[in-house]
Amino acid sequence: MLFDVPHILYMAISLLVTVGLLIVAAKFATKKEQKNAILKITATVTVILHYSSIWVEYFTNGGSTAGLEGSHLFPIYPCHIMMWVFFIAAFIKNKEGKAFTVLAEFCFWVGIVCTTIGIVLNENYANTPDFSDWSIFKSMVSHSTLLFGCLYMRVGGLMKIRVFNVVSAFIGLAAFIVDGLFINWLYDVCVLA
Repeated sequence: MLFDVPHILYMAISLLVTVGLLIVAAKFATKKEQKNAILKITATVTVILHYSSIWVEYFTNGGSTAGLEGSHLFPIYPCHIMMWVFFIAAFIKNKEGKAFTVLAEFCFWVGIVCTTIGIVLNENYANTPDFSDWSIFKSMVSHSTLLFGCLYMRVGGLMKIRVFNVVSAFIGLAAFIVDGLFINWLYDVCVLA
């Protein structure tokens, strides 16, 4: 059930930790190498958290087959797409180029919206409101790490707020549509629900 005491506490703690880490990062990460390291670590941790439920299930079930979901194989949901967009942006070497600019701006604007919705209206938590379930807990935490990364694009001075941001957001949203059409087509061809 959304907005129960554990959910509200999680949102409050997550917000405080995110803001605190952003302040620390802004103050102490002043060199490009440090900023790149923050992006890469955040992106890697987010991806590991996303897939960690497979490993946890495998080891807690005595090595039996772990449940694999569509979101482990394909970028189905907006936050999964944002996770991979952020991961690609974090590992682009040329942070001055057009590709990074578009990805960073898209991560900042659309990523903040997606991850905030993913924390506040988390469907997994709504269906199973139990933070002791690793798949639920990691879902919330991975949204929080991704939110930190998307906010860091601006806090770290890696993107500028300007009119061109609209173009980056439009390109990213168009990619959402193309991805959705492709995934729907793939599911139809393979007769998946």
